[in-house]
Amino acid sequence: MKRVIALFMFFILLLTFTACSPKEETIMSSTIAELQESTAGNTDETADSTIPEEQSSENGNTTANSTTKPADQDKPSGGLQDHSSLPQQPQSETASDSTPSETVSDTPVREPESSSEPVAQQPEEPKEEEPLKQEQFYIIAGETTFTANFADSSSADAFRELLAQGDLTINMSDYGSFEKVGSIGQSLPREDTQISTTTGDVILYQGSQIVIFYGTNSWSYSRLGKIQNATRDDLLTAFGRGDVTITFSLTK
Repeated sequence: MKRVIALFMFFILLLTFTACSPKEETIMSSTIAELQESTAGNTDETADSTIPEEQSSENGNTTANSTTKPADQDKPSGGLQDHSSLPQQPQSETASDSTPSETVSDTPVREPESSSEPVAQQPEEPKEEEPLKQEQFYIIAGETTFTANFADSSSADAFRELLAQGDLTINMSDYGSFEKVGSIGQSLPREDTQISTTTGDVILYQGSQIVIFYGTNSWSYSRLGKIQNATRDDLLTAFGRGDVTITFSLTK
């Protein structure tokens, strides 16, 4: 910079010298000579001052190179880059700005009013009750009536249903001096088991024969019922020793 200023002053003096008188030219010549000397001195100083700057810059580069070596050592192996040193891209605020804000209504939401009136319940249809099974039936011979209880079997249930349709009158014959037997006129369900009969047993034989025992026998029969409180003599007195007409009924 000093060199430029000296050259600029030298140029001005040169222009002034060309316009001056001989005496003044002498003075100007001496002045120019002094300026040239000073310019030369300034040039030397400038050159001397630039040398240290260049050296300092070289030293600075050396220092920079020496300080950057550890950074090279810190680089991860395999060519991986540390992304933390990369400049972070500014996050776009478009998404947050474009998100519509939720509008909160000050109007309270009305809940549906519950009806305080009781709901009318439909009356349940009455269940059909099964008719009570009649537990007893009656055996009528002449003027004598015996009471008998139904057995617990499907054969007895079918015989009960048959008597529910009306009285059943059967001509019965004596067999083996221990029973009276006659045809029902139809077949009933059978639950045959090996039975040793006693006095008063009412039995279904082969599904279509009804038998009243006044003695004892063992065979495969289906039970229909049992006469209450009747002895062998009571039955023989009412039925006799031969054929007899007997009525079976649900009523006396």
